[in-house]
Amino acid sequence: MTVLSKSTHVESACPRPAIDLSASDLARNGWTIVLEYVDHETSKNSDRAQLQQMFRDASQRKFDVLLFWSLDRLSWEGVLPTMKHLQRLTSYGIGYRSFT
Repeated sequence: MTVLSKSTHVESACPRPAIDLSASDLARNGWTIVLEYVDHETSKNSDRAQLQQMFRDASQRKFDVLLFWSLDRLSWEGVLPTMKHLQRLTSYGIGYRSFT
């Protein structure tokens, strides 16, 4: 299991991940987080460093499932580009889940 999340900014506070999984959430689903990717950039394009790193790691099967809060946290690029991202994960043998 790996997590892709967006950081949120609260006034002048430090960015924090938008997804917060408790140990009980993980245990209930039988998940162990092995990697986490936190984007600080807009989801409107796919040249985000963390997204690209996630795809490199996915191609090397460093994880089995990608968990994201909601599909719009993966991409705001539109339906077709987002579907291509999901197909790319599938082609690597990686599952995906939206937490919501």
